[in-house]
Amino acid sequence: MNGHYPSQTYVPECTGIPENIVTTAWSGEYSKVELTEDVNYTFISSISIYFLTISDENGSEVLVFGTTPVTFTPDVNMVIRFYSHINSDCESD
Repeated sequence: MNGHYPSQTYVPECTGIPENIVTTAWSGEYSKVELTEDVNYTFISSISIYFLTISDENGSEVLVFGTTPVTFTPDVNMVIRFYSHINSDCESD
């Protein structure tokens, strides 16, 4: 893994317009994102073949994964980790 980037937790504005957590990142890095209960979130990567993983804040439980786009609707307010990987084995470059 390449670590946590950016260092602060991202809080989406949820205005209906796509938002960027970061504009440049490495696969294997993760971003923490604050999510609101019962709001449907769609996560994408600019590289369409990347695999995405959404986990709990500690990175210990996978909540959803797949190729971009990945959607997730939390049933409670929570902070998640959003990872990108170059393949389904969670490898990074």
